[in-house]
Amino acid sequence: MPDTKCITIAFDHWPARALFPNQAGKKLHWAERSELRHAAKEEAYWLAYNKLDKPFEKATIDIFVTAGDKRQRDLDGFVSACKPWIDGLVLAGIIKDDNYFCIPRISITFQGVGEENVTIIITEYLLMRSLKKEMSNV
Repeated sequence: MPDTKCITIAFDHWPARALFPNQAGKKLHWAERSELRHAAKEEAYWLAYNKLDKPFEKATIDIFVTAGDKRQRDLDGFVSACKPWIDGLVLAGIIKDDNYFCIPRISITFQGVGEENVTIIITEYLLMRSLKKEMSNV
């Protein structure tokens, strides 16, 4: 069976509050939100820079979230808030693009309450067809 490659990027904080969709219309000028997106994209770029020689043509993204308190939040909004980080991974050459052809699955898992952090794991996506073909050649 072929080795599946994966890259782990860890953030010691959550995305900026203004990047969450439910906060988008609340008292923040679009230019300030744009600056936050740019800063998040750049942060992900530098954390992922030089971790891979060639970008994954196809990959899955798993987002693991640990909350700093017991407030309930929408996980789907969290995926949206992580979008600038995913854009930074594209910029760093970890994944080819962030469309659904290159990333057929994004999952998010809430890991409980503890020290606030986010871990993103990017795993090379291998089609079952290619796995079966390689297995038949063995």
